[in-house]
Amino acid sequence: MADPSNPYAPPQSADLGGPPPLPPLAGGHTSVPKIFGVLSIIFASVIGLGGLLFSCSLPAAGFMGAAGNGMSGEKLDEMRPMMQAMKAVYTGIGIQGVIFLGMSIWLLVLGIGQMRYRSWACRQSVTWGLAALIALGAMVVLSLVVIGPAYKQMFEAIAHAAPHTGTELQPMKMPSGMGMMLGGTMSAFLVFIYAPYPILMIAMFTREHVRAAMTS
Repeated sequence: MADPSNPYAPPQSADLGGPPPLPPLAGGHTSVPKIFGVLSIIFASVIGLGGLLFSCSLPAAGFMGAAGNGMSGEKLDEMRPMMQAMKAVYTGIGIQGVIFLGMSIWLLVLGIGQMRYRSWACRQSVTWGLAALIALGAMVVLSLVVIGPAYKQMFEAIAHAAPHTGTELQPMKMPSGMGMMLGGTMSAFLVFIYAPYPILMIAMFTREHVRAAMTS
C-alpha cells in the first residue's frame, strides 16, 4: 500500500506479521499401523505356508500307526518301537503346524486391519501378541517333552532293527541327553524365529499415539 503523502515511497504490504503460519499436522497421525500391517501380511504368509506343510505330518502320523498295526511276528517286534516313535514325532510336528497355521490366518486378517487403521485391529494386535507367546510356550514344551524324546527313541529303534552281518555288533545307542538336546535345539529355533514379532506387536500397539491413530 503506497503512502499518499510521498508519491516516491515504495508500496508496503498490509500484512506486517511475517509469513503465514504452516498448517497444523493432523493429530495422532503415525505410519506405525501401516508398516506393521505390511509386515504382518508378509510374516503371516511365510509362517502360514510352513504351518500348512508341518500340519501335513498329522496324516503321516496316522499312516505310521496303521503301518505298525499291519505288521506281525518278528518283524513287528523290531519295527513297532520305531513306528511308534515316528508317529509321536509326526504328531508333535503336525500339532505345531496347526498352531502356526491358525495364528497366521489370524495375523493375516489383523494385517489388513492394521493397514486400514481399524480400531479393532489395534486391540486384537495386543491380544494376538499375548496369544502367540502362550502358543510359543506350548510348542516349546511339546518339543522338549514329546518330539525330542521321540527322536531319541526312533534312532535307538532304527539301530536295534538294523541288520548286522558277520560278527554280532552291539546296537548304537544315543546319549541319554540327546533327546533333550534335539528338543532344545528345536525350541531355540522356534523362540528365535517366532518370539520377536509378538513382542514388537505388544510394545507398539499399546502406545498412546498408535492407539489414538487407529480410530476408524
